[in-house]
Amino acid sequence: MRIVLFLYTIFFTAVVSAEPEPYQSIWWQKKAGANLAEIKKFRTESLDRYEQKGEILFNYLIVSGMPEADLQTLSSEFLMSNLEYAMKARTEFPWSEKVSEEMFLNDVLPYAILDETREDWRPRFYEVCRELVKDCETASEAAQVLNR
Repeated sequence: MRIVLFLYTIFFTAVVSAEPEPYQSIWWQKKAGANLAEIKKFRTESLDRYEQKGEILFNYLIVSGMPEADLQTLSSEFLMSNLEYAMKARTEFPWSEKVSEEMFLNDVLPYAILDETREDWRPRFYEVCRELVKDCETASEAAQVLNR
């Protein structure tokens, strides 16, 4: 019985350690269907532009559970525009650097939440709001200015 348990443990450990990196996982590649080229193009562009950080951003947006409908329809242009404006806001304002990485990934980076319309809203939002929050010293102050 101990030998069987030992062999099972070795086999299980080998299988788990052989698991590919998240971005190499094929689930999203299969779900993207005919749109796979667009998702792969977005991955290449995000890595080219943001290097190692691009891998994290891609994994968060795509691998961590992008809805199947989005995998099948969103263009690399749409995804890259969203990413670039999120990163622009992240680096342009001194107070935005204080937003935790977790909060940025979860609350700033996503292009939509649940059933919101998938539209390229960030460029216009950035254009309108940039002047309003440029002199703010904290994220709370920026939120208060925008709420007014």
